[in-house]
Amino acid sequence: MKTRPERALVTGAAGFVGTRLCERLTDQGWIVAKLLRRRPTSASVIDPATTWIDGEDALSERLAAFAPHVIFNLAGFSQVAEARTNPTATFEANVAFVWRLLAAAQTLPQKSVIVQASSVVVYDPLGHGPMSEDEAVRPHGVYAASKASAEIILRSFELPTAVARLGNIYGPGDRNTARLIPHLVAQFSAGQNAFLREGGAQRSYLHVEDAVEALCALAEHAGKAGIHCETFNVAGLRPYSNRQIAEIARDVSGRPDLKINVETETASAARPISIERISKQVGWAPRIELRDGLRSLFNEGVALCA
Repeated sequence: MKTRPERALVTGAAGFVGTRLCERLTDQGWIVAKLLRRRPTSASVIDPATTWIDGEDALSERLAAFAPHVIFNLAGFSQVAEARTNPTATFEANVAFVWRLLAAAQTLPQKSVIVQASSVVVYDPLGHGPMSEDEAVRPHGVYAASKASAEIILRSFELPTAVARLGNIYGPGDRNTARLIPHLVAQFSAGQNAFLREGGAQRSYLHVEDAVEALCALAEHAGKAGIHCETFNVAGLRPYSNRQIAEIARDVSGRPDLKINVETETASAARPISIERISKQVGWAPRIELRDGLRSLFNEGVALCA
């Protein structure tokens, strides 16, 4: 970023993207406060001055004392299956919390810039053509509805805000083997064959370093005069099928002998995600190709199965 705010609050700071974002901001000299959903099992790993526990700390008072220039809101349920089985908890984390956070931020004398993590799931998956920020959102399911609801709430507050509609993110530090890429890396690293339920299902993947770069760029953009709740797609350049991703992962793992077992090859085409707006207005575009990103997971010895 050209000019760097001195203080940033990151909610969901213990998550996959939140952890890397905090590291990036700290490395660049920011003073970072972290808001966690629950207290870590080891209290020794937290700094009480800069780590807040939601529900244990008075959010308005902590915000007023810290006075963040930027609030990165990454908190909430981030998986569709988890949201489906816990709809009430999903709306509390993804919707009600957003209201509480913004209501507290609204009272600050100096308005904080808000960068809200949303998702491309707010678009109609059955629509035609690339997913574009100009089309009306048509969420399908609990998770998508919660993300769309949060965006509506953002528009009701007069705060400088940028919304990042994120695609699928992967990279070092993601140990959730329920997701495709951590599963593949864990299996191939352990010398085991991979299993795919759907070989033809397609997704667009973005490396976590590119995602963090986009969030920081959006913080700078939202800090400009007159910016209010602008939405931007933050995603990879093109979709890949699960089988294609598995074949690339196997190739860069150096284990061509391992098999890729697929339950069904039924194709499930994904709509491309347009990143034209963020490219033109913010100057961001992905830098890390999928093959290079997958290769780095194996080369750096990321043991996601540990």
